Amino acid sequence: MGKNWCIIPARGGSKALPRKNIAQLAGEPLICHCIRAALRANRVDRVIVSTDDEEIAAVARKYGAEVPFLRPADLAQDNSPTLPAIQYAVAAMTALYNETPGSVTLIQPTSPFTRADQVDAAIELLNQRSDADAVTTVVEVDHVNHPFNIRHIDETGFVDFMMPEEHYKFPNRQLKPRYYRFGNLYVTRYATLMTEGSLFGHSCLPLVVDLPSCFDINDATDLVLAECMLSAGIVTAPADCTS
Repeated sequence: MGKNWCIIPARGGSKALPRKNIAQLAGEPLICHCIRAALRANRVDRVIVSTDDEEIAAVARKYGAEVPFLRPADLAQDNSPTLPAIQYAVAAMTALYNETPGSVTLIQPTSPFTRADQVDAAIELLNQRSDADAVTTVVEVDHVNHPFNIRHIDETGFVDFMMPEEHYKFPNRQLKPRYYRFGNLYVTRYATLMTEGSLFGHSCLPLVVDLPSCFDINDATDLVLAECMLSAGIVTAPADCTS
């Protein structure tokens, strides 16, 4: 299937938690944790950080990632979608090294508990299925947040279920249809990403992961919770990054 390039998008202008991508978690920069997972994955051939920020670039290089270019400012705004940034990184790497990958892995830098074995499993799953365009991690929605349990306040001010018939049809979690949401890791075929312009394509396979491993850090509260998860042993920080 060709080589796999892992791209980690990490712009410098985060608002809810300033300098989020290099905030300290377990004594190391946040981005270090997903760089580590990518470097330790057996099926990843290159690990590239896409950033517009010189400080983030320096940190990423220190911990073993490639940062041969800085992302243009117009791809690093608050409302900039991820896809064009990934496409730019792939195109820039292709021009630099005169090669193209068979597939591209995207790891969100705000998911520090992504594991190397999950990265390998996602790539292998795509390799095994020629009819698939992509793979993404998914996690089962818990009972409380299941869509059949979602309530709304009606026009009279009373609370009712959004889908009362479905709620009463499947009152127990065990009887409800399985339902997942997108996680923190994507593997996409080169043609799907660059020609079709999609991270998912038409046929996206799920890799089911546990909720703690795709915990996402968006603000200071999330960062504190991540430290608590480490302290409680819910997740385990791997050994030190390469330095």
